[in-house]
Amino acid sequence: MKNLLCMAVACAASVAAADPNDPHVALVSVEQDASRVVKVEYTLDEPAIVTFDVKTNGVSIGVENLKMASGDLWRVVSATGAGSRRMITWPAYE
Repeated sequence: MKNLLCMAVACAASVAAADPNDPHVALVSVEQDASRVVKVEYTLDEPAIVTFDVKTNGVSIGVENLKMASGDLWRVVSATGAGSRRMITWPAYE
């Protein structure tokens, strides 16, 4: 699951940065602890509406499986200052 999630986040970060007019997502990291809670950290260079999705074989697992995700997502998130990061947590076991 961790490798799949890492790939999904990396692809999302690449897509978000593809257009020079879009906010730049950088320093994306993904961890999953022993209790299967996934933590995604990232930085933004300007405010953006942040969304979150997990895909398997190119297909979304569905918003109903992501309803427990929390943190800096599904709203306008302000740009991060130097050394500041944003975080999303998702209990994958849910």
